[in-house]
Amino acid sequence: MTGAAGVMESTVQFHRAGSGSNPRAALHSLRVTPVPQRVARELIVRHHYLHSYPGGTKLSFGVFAGSSLSGALTFGAGPAQVHRLVEGCDLRDCLTLTRFWLDDALPRNSESRVLGVIVRYLRRCTGVRFIVAYADPARGHTGAIYRAAGWTYTGLSNAVPLYKVAGRRYHSRTFAFNFGTRSVQHFREHGVDVETVPQSRKHRYVKLLDPTASELMTAPALPYPQGVRP
Repeated sequence: MTGAAGVMESTVQFHRAGSGSNPRAALHSLRVTPVPQRVARELIVRHHYLHSYPGGTKLSFGVFAGSSLSGALTFGAGPAQVHRLVEGCDLRDCLTLTRFWLDDALPRNSESRVLGVIVRYLRRCTGVRFIVAYADPARGHTGAIYRAAGWTYTGLSNAVPLYKVAGRRYHSRTFAFNFGTRSVQHFREHGVDVETVPQSRKHRYVKLLDPTASELMTAPALPYPQGVRP
C-alpha cells in the first residue's frame, strides 16, 4: 500500500509505466481498496477541484494502477435528511460519496469501473442499504459517470450554503462536524463572524445496495439531466 508521502512519486511512476499499455487491460487491472484517511486526504486536497477533505468521513478508498496510487474516494454521512430517500431507513443505512478523484492518465471508463467495484464491496462488507452522490451543475457537472454506472437520478437537491469563517469556506457538513453547530447566530453571539455563501442546487443520484429497497424510494426516478447521454 502506498503511503501518503509516496503519493506524488507513485503517480509519476504510473505516468511513465502506462505509456503504450493496453487501455482495456489497464482498466480491468485497476484495484480499489480501503486506505488510511491520511492517504486519501493528501491526494484529494492536492488534486480534487475543491482542494478540501470532507469532515465526518467514514470510509476512504484508494484506486491503484499496479502499485501506483492513482485515485481516491471518500464516503460520509451526507446531508442530515438524506436517509429519508428510502422509507424506513436511518442514518446508518446510507452513505454519501463525498469526494471522487481519478488521475486523468487512467483509461477511459475508469470512473464506472471504480464505482462498480465500490458498490460490490459495500454490499459484501457493510450493512449500508443505499449510497448517494451529487454532481454540481455550477461546475459543469451533470453526473454522466453515475448514469454510466447505472445509478438512479432523483432530481436536484435543496440548495445548501457554504459557511465562511476567517476567510475559509466550509461545506455545511464539514462546518457542523468541525464546530458542532451550523448556527450562525451562535457564532455571532460569541464574537465570531460567519458568512453564508449561497450555492446552487446539485444533481442527486442514488444507488440501491439492498434490492428490497426499490419499492421504498420516496423520491421518484427522473429522466437524466440534459448533457447526460442515454
